[in-house]
Amino acid sequence: MTDTVWDIRRVGRSWSRAEAPGRYALAPEKIEMVEGRLLWDDDERMRLLGLLLENVGVDRTVQLGLPAVWWEAVSARVAADLAASEPVDDVLLDEPDVRYLSTLMRRAMRVHAEFVRGVDRRLSIHERELRDIERNLRSQR
Repeated sequence: MTDTVWDIRRVGRSWSRAEAPGRYALAPEKIEMVEGRLLWDDDERMRLLGLLLENVGVDRTVQLGLPAVWWEAVSARVAADLAASEPVDDVLLDEPDVRYLSTLMRRAMRVHAEFVRGVDRRLSIHERELRDIERNLRSQR
């Protein structure tokens, strides 16, 4: 993938007069479908996605799809970033700090689990409603 530095914000934005030609040059020449996917490869797809995210913004983007999917993706990214980061040797935490951070982590994990359970519960309700609608449609035929 290119070494493009993206300026993706929560709210979308227009490009400045100075940056617009460079961004336009990153856009694919044409949109085509190859084996059921847009564009030729993932690099092209990621460039187009980056351009669109700069224009649309993250707040609007996360309205697409299920919140639980976005939550899982961000959680995985944060976990990977933490795993890849260098340990900090010059910072010493005393026991109260460690206990406090552990408590925060447990609370965050509990909130995440409750959120996912709530989404799963809502999905199962919708699935049941869809099955009922299907049954009703079949019985009306």
